[in-house]
Formats: sequence, structure tokens, C-alpha cells
Amino acid sequence: LLVGWIGETIGWHYGFGLAGIGMLLGQIIFMTGQKYLVGVGDLMKGKIEQLNAKFKESSIETVLSYFMDLYKDRYVVASSLSFEDQITTFVSLKIKSSARIFVLDTGRLHQETYNVMQKTMNAYDFKYEVMFPKTDDVEEMISQDGPNLFYSSVENRKKCCYVRKVEPLMRVLHTADIWV
Repeated sequence: LLVGWIGETIGWHYGFGLAGIGMLLGQIIFMTGQKYLVGVGDLMKGKIEQLNAKFKESSIETVLSYFMDLYKDRYVVASSLSFEDQITTFVSLKIKSSARIFVLDTGRLHQETYNVMQKTMNAYDFKYEVMFPKTDDVEEMISQDGPNLFYSSVENRKKCCYVRKVEPLMRVLHTADIWV
């Protein structure tokens, strides 16, 4: 947001320069923090390599079918309704007409997003699991900080993201063992 503001108010050369500085700082933080990541993911490394080898030449249908069969109703697909997610939705429903596919509705989606959601449900004769943020949390957040709190600080941006996205995502993921 700061880069866009600087670009709009001062000039895009400065905005992109600020973006470059931010990327450099991010790289430095990543490089100095790598020592804390040693061993993370080692437990699954062998399994992931096996799965990559098994599915190296496989179609998306084969891969999704494998995991749907293995995890049954504990398998869910997350959809942002993007082009890529529309393909995953199509293939998932082709494999299993009752596939679990969810959408996070933050309460701030554009009308076009709802139009795509409705057209997709009509086309494939299914219903998304639509996850909303908890009403009490949104009411409290907006009452305290206003509807556009995410523009005022990084802390408020994280707060808004947690209330509107992370918490609803965690609720649906508690019902799953694997998600795409």
C-alpha cells in the first residue's frame, strides 16, 4: 500500500524504488533467519519426493483422484474463483460430484466474484461451502478501528486479515486432513 501511495503522490520511480528496498530487506531477513528453519519439513521430505516421482507424468485427474480416494470427506478444495481454481473445481466435480469445495467470503468481495460463484454453482449443479468471518469479530473490529482499518497500519492489516480470512480458513481446515 505504501508503494502505491508513494507512486501516486510523489512518483512511480520512487514507489518502485521503495518496493526494491522492501524486497532487499525481505531477502536480508530471510537469509539471516534461515538458521531457524533448519530441519523444518524434514519429516515429509521423503514422502514428498516419493509422491513427486509417482505423479511425475500424471494428469491432474489422476493426482486429485488419488488424494480424494485416500482422504475421503477429509479432503477439501479451496477456491478463490480464479481461472486456475475454476479448473480445479471442474476436475474435482468431474471426479466426485460431492467434492468439498470452499470459498472464503470476507464480506468485502466484488459483485463480479459473486456472479462467478453463482454461475459456477449453476453450471456444475453444486454448492460451495462458503466460509464467513465471525459476525461478532467483524462488528468489534469495525467499531474499534473503522471499515478501512487495513489502510492505517500493518498491525491493523494483519488484524483484518486474521478476522476476515485466517480464522474462517482455520475453521474449515479443522474439518480436513488435506486441502488443495
